[in-house]
Amino acid sequence: MDFFAIEIYNHATEWTPSSSYGAAYWDHALQNGKRVFGIAADDSHNHDPNSKIAEYGGGWVSVEAEELSQQGIIDALKKGQFYSSSGPEILDYRVEDGFVNVECSPCQYIMFKAFPQRGPFLVQYETGELMTSGSMMIQKDMQYIRVECVDEKGRVAWSNPIFVGDLAEEEQQ
Repeated sequence: MDFFAIEIYNHATEWTPSSSYGAAYWDHALQNGKRVFGIAADDSHNHDPNSKIAEYGGGWVSVEAEELSQQGIIDALKKGQFYSSSGPEILDYRVEDGFVNVECSPCQYIMFKAFPQRGPFLVQYETGELMTSGSMMIQKDMQYIRVECVDEKGRVAWSNPIFVGDLAEEEQQ
């Protein structure tokens, strides 16, 4: 079966016996050559405003679409022009001069996930100040690089992967 995305976070199952976090499955698919994006969602069924733990408002995608229309959003989702979050914002995410760069809302740490792995790609604040940016050098034999920005409450923003092979093709053109 063909699919373009996998649910990596399900807010409604955060407080149930079900697993709310699927990033390991996502990385497994990516490491096995599947070009797939990650989606966070609420999956809310009970909109009880009196609930002490709300099922909604805890997982979403932020889409960068060319136009605000149903087709524009669908096209952007299928191209991976979005990030997923349970709290933090990714303000900028780009490749520049051989580095993956990210700018985000204030976070406790930024983790770069790459395959094959090259050691700890964890950028962590050391001065007690929260961080808002990080970067990692791209190595040509990497398949992909993605970013997780984690705030002080443990909430995460997940970038979609940058496929390193695509960068080499773009340079040749």
